[in-house]
Amino acid sequence: MSCTPLYYQAFLNRFPQRTAAVCSAIAQAEPGGVLVHCGGGRDRTGLIVLVLLALVGVATADIAADHALSHLRRAELCARAGRGEDTPAIERIIADNGTTAHDLIGDIVGSHDMAAYLRSGGLPETGLIALRDRLLD
Repeated sequence: MSCTPLYYQAFLNRFPQRTAAVCSAIAQAEPGGVLVHCGGGRDRTGLIVLVLLALVGVATADIAADHALSHLRRAELCARAGRGEDTPAIERIIADNGTTAHDLIGDIVGSHDMAAYLRSGGLPETGLIALRDRLLD
């Protein structure tokens, strides 16, 4: 489950400070672009990008579509590395849990006020303002 959106809700519930720390680092970064990435660019990155997009009011369907794009990029990465693609296995795991990635993302976005969530993790209002300014500039 840790390499699927099935873990997103549990992670957000358990680690608001970690999520807020990542968002704070983005807010405080030097001017210019900020790269958010993990080992494969889909799981931890997908979680943080979901939080950021929800924070600035991106529609849930668009967040889910953005997440789905990561599977395409991941497939390309796996092909270049000579590894098999793991998206079908992930989709089976999610389906075995009676849901879809789209629905999981919708549930997470719909159940969180991301500003309040990040505040609960320690991101001050000034950090939220800086983060929104960076993302919407």
